[in-house]
Amino acid sequence: MVKSYSKQTVKLVIHWINNAPKVYESGDSTAVALVKEHGGNVMNAFPSFQEAQIDSILAYINYESFVRY
Repeated sequence: MVKSYSKQTVKLVIHWINNAPKVYESGDSTAVALVKEHGGNVMNAFPSFQEAQIDSILAYINYESFVRY
């Protein structure tokens, strides 16, 4: 089954992919927890990715997860 996510969750993921350090530095509780969970490592920023591109990547990942499992 393909998962459905809230608009708020999708927006956070888009912001995270675009500029994870900025989201982390903003104090967002989810971002802080993720960084802590991964030993203090913050993902690189990808500011050149447009929202539509990130949407496409996320849709592909969601689809592939459905197809493979």
